[in-house]
Amino acid sequence: MTVDWTAWLLNSAVASDGSPVAALVQRSLQHRRAGDMEQAVNSARAAHRLAGTDPEWLPVVQHLLGSLRKAMGDHRGAIELYESALQGMTESFGEQAPQTEIVLRALADAHHKIGHFDTAHDYCLRALAMTREARDVRYALGCHLLARIRSSIGDYAGAEAANQEANEILAKAKGATPDAMLLYAANISQGAVYRVRRGDLGAGVAQQRKALKLRRRHLPPDDPAVAESLTHLANAELAAGHPRRARRLLRKVLAMHERMGEHADKARHINDRIAHNHVGFLLGRRTAESAAAVILADAREHLGEHHPITIDALLHVAEVQVAAGRPRQALELVCAAVAGENLRIGPVFATRSDQERLAFVATLYQARDLALSALVADPGVPADRVLQIVAQRSGLTLDAVVHRHQAVLSGRYPELVGDVQRLREIDESLAGIAFGATPPSFRTVRDWEQERDRLQTGLVGRIPELRREHDLVTATVERLAEALPADSTLLQYVRFAYSEDRRAGRPRAWYGAFLLTAGQPGSVRFVDLGPADELDRMIGEYRRAIAPATGRSIRVRPTAAGTDWRPLAAKMHRAIIEPLRLPTAARLVVVPDGDLHKIPLASLVGPEGRPMVADAVITHLGSARDLLLDRRPAPAGPALVIASPDYGDHDSRQRRAAVFAVFRPLDGSLEEGEEIAKRLGTTALTGSEATKSALRTTPAPAIIHLATHGFFLGGAVGSGLAFAGANSPGDQGILTAAEIAHLNLTGTNLVVLSACDSGLGTIQDAEGVLGLCRAFTIAGARTVVSSLWSIPDRPTARLMLSFYENLKDPVNLGDPAIALARTQATLAAGNRHVREWGAFACHGLGANR
Repeated sequence: MTVDWTAWLLNSAVASDGSPVAALVQRSLQHRRAGDMEQAVNSARAAHRLAGTDPEWLPVVQHLLGSLRKAMGDHRGAIELYESALQGMTESFGEQAPQTEIVLRALADAHHKIGHFDTAHDYCLRALAMTREARDVRYALGCHLLARIRSSIGDYAGAEAANQEANEILAKAKGATPDAMLLYAANISQGAVYRVRRGDLGAGVAQQRKALKLRRRHLPPDDPAVAESLTHLANAELAAGHPRRARRLLRKVLAMHERMGEHADKARHINDRIAHNHVGFLLGRRTAESAAAVILADAREHLGEHHPITIDALLHVAEVQVAAGRPRQALELVCAAVAGENLRIGPVFATRSDQERLAFVATLYQARDLALSALVADPGVPADRVLQIVAQRSGLTLDAVVHRHQAVLSGRYPELVGDVQRLREIDESLAGIAFGATPPSFRTVRDWEQERDRLQTGLVGRIPELRREHDLVTATVERLAEALPADSTLLQYVRFAYSEDRRAGRPRAWYGAFLLTAGQPGSVRFVDLGPADELDRMIGEYRRAIAPATGRSIRVRPTAAGTDWRPLAAKMHRAIIEPLRLPTAARLVVVPDGDLHKIPLASLVGPEGRPMVADAVITHLGSARDLLLDRRPAPAGPALVIASPDYGDHDSRQRRAAVFAVFRPLDGSLEEGEEIAKRLGTTALTGSEATKSALRTTPAPAIIHLATHGFFLGGAVGSGLAFAGANSPGDQGILTAAEIAHLNLTGTNLVVLSACDSGLGTIQDAEGVLGLCRAFTIAGARTVVSSLWSIPDRPTARLMLSFYENLKDPVNLGDPAIALARTQATLAAGNRHVREWGAFACHGLGANR
């Protein structure tokens, strides 16, 4: 923000009339507004000497000096002064005084500038809590700052919401004073950044021009706020496809920095140099490579190795190096950038909600993609180092949630039980609202979601072992190789943005694959699979050929001659399997990516005319990091079988708020459940007894078998399972993935979801599928068997009975993946259609790891 609140602090201090300190502070502010930073600093230092130990004037002057240091880019020095000012303000005026709030906001801004996003967020929320009731300009300033912080951690929806809240206040106050107009200009400039990000380029450019015009009207020509508007406008023009306009604007910004001399903000100056050189690189300027190296050297000297802008400089030089044909040098720079990013992951993960973590991880993919681009450009680049970067950027959120869940269930934190119960209630309420239940209060869905985020943030902040910066980032190739089951091979697919040469256009979506043999960290190989558009088209074509459009009650009809699935399965095999030259391993541990999550590799047909499942046992993981999840043995209870629930009157078609599907009886699931229960030595819960409360209240069964309807609806509802009463309004018969994640299944070795679409969910880059499998994994289950499409009823029952027979066979070692592979191979050999057996996949390594 442009406006400095030291003037307000001056007016609030005692003895301001005629005080020498007041005169010097006022003079410093006048010099700063005129753009004379040198005289502003001199006057502020003189005021500091005169203030001495005065308990009321000293914190005011410390705040002034801090603001000047921040304006010149010395954010760490500013933080020291702000912290001293905060202590003085609190002692002189009180913890809830306006003066204290202003310093809290200044501290938040300074920490944000050096990448301490967790600390910045906390200071900002403290400031907002003090002004929320008044909803005045100071509250709007807090919202504006919160938007910037949230944007930095990838929470763009939250950032835009905070920006809009600020705008509602500032739009009304903008005409009161020039300062109010400048605050309004700063906010609409930031709002325009979000518009550009959403693809609303025309409006984004127009809003940036408006903000620039307002700032030029009320500020000196070389004011940093004018420079900021020019930079934002340049970025908008570049996004709109006008790089030459962007370069001209950035050239003006650099000239402004030069005129400011030693008082220029070093961080902002270097950041603008990166932007200017990046545009020059896109335009093919020959000096881009040498200029990038100089910028990086300056960033390291003035900002330090791990400053966010230094990391941006490292990645900029790496991008230029890839385009210049020096991918090995590029990889060294990427590794340095990754080391800096890793230092930020732990603090953010230890203080943020699940959704905020997912958003933050999404901001870290550029380094991974550049490393992969270097590997594609030069196969001689060390593949093991690139795989390690991929692994360190994968599965971070699941890892953190699993550790939080285990910590809460351990009983070491009884004081958290109330918050955990409240989280469960909120997820149940959200599910109920989605399915037509009467809300327990007049609160909106957004209110519930915000409370859930606050509770999640509070939980992680009170569990010390979740501050695991070391464990979060050290998914090394050595540890992965050691964690793989004996005689297995890790097959890690990656879909990424390939930056061969950005001057030729935007990066292209690309596929590749890594292979790692168990116990052999030096065995890493990478295979380039080519552009993603063609592969994604083939995947879509194959899935349409094998996945029916209706539920478990469908009948599988003979396939027409022209729509045989086998040629398409063979085509997919040639595209994504044959180039890998797979070793003859007993097991493949597969980590899909992108649209590959949507098809079963077991069904792909090799050159010999047999599906892969005939020759290999295939296990799926959401990410390579899942190999490192701590799954220690724990006591387990008898098996639990729930089948053929009484969903209620399916002819009533009662409308729900978000869901209009009706669950019909599953004729085959009753026999399936009863027969499987006999094999497991238990009694199946069917009909009206097949309730979700049975699953929620049964302590960690060794095996859970659920023969029912599953669904994936996307959006806030996501994935879920249907139980008795599911056709009634509300959620009494519905269990969503969010609710499943609260269960205590520590000790459960196997969950079998004999249900439609139970393997589907939202595909999250580098995190896998956010759905039922992930939810059961969070709850503690070691292995989950799920389906990739709506499955036929009777054939599913036959497959499941065969699966459990194989699971009991000693030759299969009690391994669910082996049992499933033997079952599917037998059905495939009997010329059964892939729809009858191919949907099911095994996720997780079970107890036989």
